[in-house]
Amino acid sequence: MLRRLSFWLLLPLVLPQAVWVKRTALRFAAAPGLNKDTITSTKITSSDTPNTSVKVKPKTLKLVGFGDSIIAGVGATDQKLGLVAQTAEALARRTGWNMQWHAIGEIGVDAKGLVKQLDALQGANQFEQADIILISIGVNDVTSLTPTQSWQAALEKVIQHFSSRPSPPAIVFCGVPPMQHFPLLPEPLKTALGLRARRLDSLLVKLTQTKPRCTHLPITISPEAELFSADGYHPSDQGYRDFAERLSNHIFKSLPCLFSLFEESSPTSTREIA
Repeated sequence: MLRRLSFWLLLPLVLPQAVWVKRTALRFAAAPGLNKDTITSTKITSSDTPNTSVKVKPKTLKLVGFGDSIIAGVGATDQKLGLVAQTAEALARRTGWNMQWHAIGEIGVDAKGLVKQLDALQGANQFEQADIILISIGVNDVTSLTPTQSWQAALEKVIQHFSSRPSPPAIVFCGVPPMQHFPLLPEPLKTALGLRARRLDSLLVKLTQTKPRCTHLPITISPEAELFSADGYHPSDQGYRDFAERLSNHIFKSLPCLFSLFEESSPTSTREIA
């Protein structure tokens, strides 16, 4: 309650700063390159014949990312260095399985806009058959002051969109980031936005805890400058890489149903265009 009150008390003080940041901030486009790919892994296991090995055809998992500029790869130098691609790469290394990935991100989208985005894609075969849905949403709801009831209602619709399928995918939500650590933002604006981000993220956590095949990964931000792109607002290639490693570990540990047939191995990986 005190944090909520603090945010609304700070709001009149930070509005001029918010306007100034919006006018002067660097604006990057989505990362260039193809927004979908297939990572093909070959898992090597020992055969019954001494000193020989056999290639085992690996399972293929489909990872589709939806949401905001993080999914669009803003700040990365190429789509293959964005969050969705690097998460798929990390999962392929860990499991030895093929990973098909597709990033459908929209700069500036909020939770209500994400619902519209998903409705427009209803019935698209490549999305209907996804095994893992990765969602990044929330920063634009913080900055646009989305009411908490609207935030929760939109998230419910997003989850329902996927859970109502005959073979529902696993849904992984990236947490709303702690915006008080964004280098771009001055004080007290960063404190105010950090408070609001924490509030929306807490509601997201509570919601995912009540839904089957749905999980949430909290975002932690390290202060190292090299983890941010030049805009001070989005991750750099290295920032996305670090986040993808944490995300792949979280997916592997939190969704054992997807990896029940997994056997530890040392895979080799090559890249093909989907």
